[in-house]
Amino acid sequence: MRKFDQGVALAAMFAGALAAGSAFAQLIPPTVMDGPSMNSMDMLYGRAGRVLNNITTRIESIDLNARTMTIPGGKVLTFANNLNPAGLRVGQSVMLQYEEEDGKNVLHGVTPIGN
Repeated sequence: MRKFDQGVALAAMFAGALAAGSAFAQLIPPTVMDGPSMNSMDMLYGRAGRVLNNITTRIESIDLNARTMTIPGGKVLTFANNLNPAGLRVGQSVMLQYEEEDGKNVLHGVTPIGN
């Protein structure tokens, strides 16, 4: 009976070590690299490997019906289908991620800055 108890204790320790190891692996942050995007949303929408332009600017106008935004300099950006422009307002400072697709500047990310 004693050998059985030792085997159970050893199995429990092994299982605990495996569980701790997998939990530890989940706490390690992913490596951040500059360059082509390989995040899961970009891969889902078929944009993996593309380099997005990143700018910080303010919104001059928004057309919700056309799903476009104009920024200083007259540049017009079109919202990608997965973005909802409803919470944005004219004059707001934003960080934008966009790329040129078929002659249009398509927004793939909008992050409001400040209020």
